[in-house]
Amino acid sequence: MLAAEGMIAIRRFSCLLLPLLMTACASVDMAAERALIDTDIQARQAVSTAPPVLPAEGERLDRETAVAYALANNRGLAADLAEAGLARADWLQASRPENPLLGIVWQPHEGEPDFFDVDLMASVMGVVATPWRSAAARTRYDATRDRAVLRAIDFAAEIRLAWIDAVAAEQRAELQSVIAEAAEASRLVAEEIHDAGNTPRLDLVRETLFAEQARLEAQAAAVEADQARLTLLGLMGLPPETAVELPDRLDAPNDESVQIDLDQAREASLPLAAARAEAEAFAREAGLENWASLLEHTEVGFVAEREDGDWIEGVSLETVVPVFDWGGPRRAAARIRASQAADRFAQTETDIRIAIRQAEQAHEAAMVTLDALQSRILPTSESMLAESLRHYNAMQIGVFELMAAFEMRTQAGQNLVDALAQAQKAEVRIQQIRAGGSPAVLSASAGNAMAAPSDEGGH
Repeated sequence: MLAAEGMIAIRRFSCLLLPLLMTACASVDMAAERALIDTDIQARQAVSTAPPVLPAEGERLDRETAVAYALANNRGLAADLAEAGLARADWLQASRPENPLLGIVWQPHEGEPDFFDVDLMASVMGVVATPWRSAAARTRYDATRDRAVLRAIDFAAEIRLAWIDAVAAEQRAELQSVIAEAAEASRLVAEEIHDAGNTPRLDLVRETLFAEQARLEAQAAAVEADQARLTLLGLMGLPPETAVELPDRLDAPNDESVQIDLDQAREASLPLAAARAEAEAFAREAGLENWASLLEHTEVGFVAEREDGDWIEGVSLETVVPVFDWGGPRRAAARIRASQAADRFAQTETDIRIAIRQAEQAHEAAMVTLDALQSRILPTSESMLAESLRHYNAMQIGVFELMAAFEMRTQAGQNLVDALAQAQKAEVRIQQIRAGGSPAVLSASAGNAMAAPSDEGGH
């Protein structure tokens, strides 16, 4: 009886609920959301997002395979990209009006008709403001999705930089090992000459000290290479015991132009697009807050009452009386958030200009260094080593001078590795900006690639 009476009371409102039922069961397909992100990543960076296969034993792990594998297997990245699914869920939620509240009172009376009271209440702002809230949530979803793609592009750049660091670290470790072997050989020769009484003890002490320093530096370089390899494995989502073989040396930088058009960079920039979308979302919410701060607790509804066998129907209205709070702080906070978003958008534009200039200058400086090393310093050091060997064979110089020439040639090789790494890192940053990635600042080189090898103490 009660159910029948309730259905009669709300029957005239059922037609208003039917259109909303079509969206009430909508949900979020995270697999489809990730597919959209992968498609955007591939379009921006020409990176394969299909699950790659690690190189077989004996094959080298190239840079782009490392990137593709990391994008497919890094669980931290997957967690970050899931933010887009959460934003879509928020958008879907904001697109639905708040559920109405149904209240039913039944009071039976002996010997008299039962008393029924049916109230169906809905928030005014919960219904009327739905389009505005949906638009703001859609804009915020666009910003979150842009940031998800941005996270993947920046992560790809991080993988490329880690791969460069790993290859360069192994090269440095190999060169430092050669220096350590040469220093030990020089120490043994110095010990033999000293034992024969042909040199003062100072020469033996000097060579012993240099050999110990070279050994420690070789150990440090080996540890640095292991650390760089572990960093790469971690970013790829692989356990530390995974055996991957890296190339023996870094390739020469590309000859293609590294100049970036500022307008194209702005157009492609995902940080700028996300900042713009967030600014628009906060601006919409600030406008809506002018009404929501006063009408958020206003409810309108349908009331049906049955007493003495007759139904009496009407409309009800409930609202708070703004005596103590007129919503001023809430409106001010909404305006501040909108102003914050606009300031972040403007600063992002400045950051893009700075990052472009830094990347171009870093690449230009690295190319100048490479030219100097390849055209003058390396050939000169090789000639010096060959000439020193000739003089040594003619017994015109001693073994110490020969080892010093060898060490200077090896140091020039280390400087070449540093310059190659710096040039390739600049190219990665430029590629990152072109793809719409973060305007990241290019970090300074760990060492000056142009630094002249020291000849203190004859080495």
